[in-house]
Amino acid sequence: MKRLLFLLLCAGLSCALHAQFRVYAFNGQIKYKSRTADTYGPWTSIRNDLSLTSLDSLWIPEGASIRIEDVRPHVIYNSSQTGRMYVYDIVRQAKKGNAMRITKAMNVEIASGKKTTMNEHMMSVIGSGSRACILNNDTIDMLAEMFAWIGAQACTKAKSPTLDGIYFKRYHVGDDWDFEFQNRTDKDYHINIIHVNKRTNTASLCYVVTDEIAAEKCPLTPSGFSTCALDVYFPNSEQDVYVLVATEFSYDTEVLDNELLYHPIDKARPANLDVKYMWL
Repeated sequence: MKRLLFLLLCAGLSCALHAQFRVYAFNGQIKYKSRTADTYGPWTSIRNDLSLTSLDSLWIPEGASIRIEDVRPHVIYNSSQTGRMYVYDIVRQAKKGNAMRITKAMNVEIASGKKTTMNEHMMSVIGSGSRACILNNDTIDMLAEMFAWIGAQACTKAKSPTLDGIYFKRYHVGDDWDFEFQNRTDKDYHINIIHVNKRTNTASLCYVVTDEIAAEKCPLTPSGFSTCALDVYFPNSEQDVYVLVATEFSYDTEVLDNELLYHPIDKARPANLDVKYMWL
């Protein structure tokens, strides 16, 4: 928690003045105003590959849209908000939008084709109280270290482990990837995808549910279900590696995603946690 508070403090103060974002793509006559110390420059037309900080301002007119990259993990955030706003607020709202799409995604029963939302299954976990949830700082730290180590294994070009009954699929959507996973086992699994940026040795979670959207923040794919239609897409380049991870225990995806910033994959070591994983 201390790390999370420190990260948020940095985002709002001096750390925010270091370029951590860039313009990945845009559409329309968008302008920006950069902040240096206590002053802002003039409104200037935006361009691709432009470096941005959290406290730079964007002016997005009606009908325009922008894709902003969080550089270190190479995560792309899409926004079609209009008006004048800080980059920090655009990214925050994009994360919130992604979380909403994730909780509304489809869990499809493999045998019958019956569809339910991800949120319905997540809420059922709260009601049952049957699964342990990793809450304390030590175990979150261990899980982040384990996920970072798993990401490192996927970058070695070694053959992927196989998981009986769990299937991992990906599809092209334009230049990006969309993922689907199936759970044909007799157990319920919390399934997520680790996104590794080989250039920066950084791991992050693909599916993060924020505190604003759901109390239960760990997506669930029950036994006999396929999870699809998440409507969150991921970059496809030689630097991007994706690994499916599955656990029987739940965890706070937002807290874990923040913790992963402190666990570079080139220094990670395996932890004593039961995590199943595979890559494509």
